[in-house]
Amino acid sequence: MNTRNILCVLTASAFISGMLGSCSLFEARDKTAVCDVMTGYLESVQQADYDASKSFVEDEADYFADNVMSDNDAVLIAAIWDNTEFDVNDIVIDGTTATASVIFSFPDLESITEEGYSFDEFVEAIPGIDDTTEQTLEFEADKEDENWLIESGSTEDLYNLLISLIEDLEFNELTEERAIEAVDTFIGLMAQGDLANAAAMLNATDNTYYSYAQAVSSAGGALDGINAVFSNYFDRAEYESEASEVTDEYIIVTVTGTAPDLQGAVDAVLDNEDVMVPIYADYVEAYINNNVNLFAIAGSLFDEVAAEVSEVQIIPLEAQFKVTMGDDGQLYLEPLSGPEIDVDAGSLTSRTDYIAAAIMQLFREGRITIDQIDEIQQMMGV
Repeated sequence: MNTRNILCVLTASAFISGMLGSCSLFEARDKTAVCDVMTGYLESVQQADYDASKSFVEDEADYFADNVMSDNDAVLIAAIWDNTEFDVNDIVIDGTTATASVIFSFPDLESITEEGYSFDEFVEAIPGIDDTTEQTLEFEADKEDENWLIESGSTEDLYNLLISLIEDLEFNELTEERAIEAVDTFIGLMAQGDLANAAAMLNATDNTYYSYAQAVSSAGGALDGINAVFSNYFDRAEYESEASEVTDEYIIVTVTGTAPDLQGAVDAVLDNEDVMVPIYADYVEAYINNNVNLFAIAGSLFDEVAAEVSEVQIIPLEAQFKVTMGDDGQLYLEPLSGPEIDVDAGSLTSRTDYIAAAIMQLFREGRITIDQIDEIQQMMGV
């Protein structure tokens, strides 16, 4: 710790006076006792040991012990204490009361307030502050049964002095480090198959991720395969993130690396007759029975895509996210480019080759009759 201990120096004249008059000797002893109390108290507060600090205060009513700081305030105050020097001046004894002036030399926090630091960066910068600012605070003490104790009001004054150093500080939470961390968190949620919480990090609804998250949430579990698609995709991705553009309003984070060929996986499934014909058979059967559930049909499709993503080849990955800070102080993402899934469940009716094969499968399996085949062909234009 860089703090210089309080020095209570009794001058030679005080000792000489003490030998010449008992009153002066008693006063010198009281000054030493007051200084020891101040030393013990301030060192305890400096170490945030409030169980110890209250033992130096009347009725143990130490303001620090009774008023817990927020976590951030406590971290800031600790960093300030670690770079503060203080001295005791002018101890004045008046019977059973005493005053002691303490001069604090604090790091000048204003010298770094314009740097645009985040909270963590600000705390890390405090030890490097060269400029200092002095504050003098007067403490009151009373003598009780030969023991000196600090008055509670003086501890409140010290508490308020320290809080005044930090109460107007503002921190820039939109930093490169936090922007990259936000993107990594988003990708991590996607890799876990948690599309809902990942989408909650987005600042707009007009993007693929949000649209699929909405579909999953409204499908009652039928489209959970979408979660699996993204989970399998991002779980296989290897990438690095960097801030490629930094402004006061936003930061562009670019992600580069490798990942599965997502669209290749989609195309492989759509072009696989063995996979698609059974899916179309379910669709056709539902169609003629007037109970088409596109969610269920699409869910089967996404289940197949998810499995394919786990096996498909790895290709280069590049994606960009625009990171901004909302009014609530949270960081939000806007995907600018990256992997997308081009699947339109509504286009199932356009693949007449699969529909014809699906009709034949349904007939072979006894799920439709010969009479229904003509009906289906007319209804679906096959």
